[in-house]
Amino acid sequence: MTHVINPYLPIKATIEKIIQETTSPDLDVKTFRIKLLTDEPFNFMPGQFVEFPSPGLESVRLDLLPCLMKTMSLI
Repeated sequence: MTHVINPYLPIKATIEKIIQETTSPDLDVKTFRIKLLTDEPFNFMPGQFVEFPSPGLESVRLDLLPCLMKTMSLI
């Protein structure tokens, strides 16, 4: 029997690093390095995104970059 992971269930993660990509006061672009707190594989297709809820804030949608699949980092 194959173990199927429900894509709608949350996966716990921590933010390991935030990199400020811009210095302009009009444009705020950051890169988030996120570490998943699971041993389950995390696979995704181009165009998919994840929602990242933060206590006290609204959920944030993050785009995933396929080039990071080798390192399993999410941006």
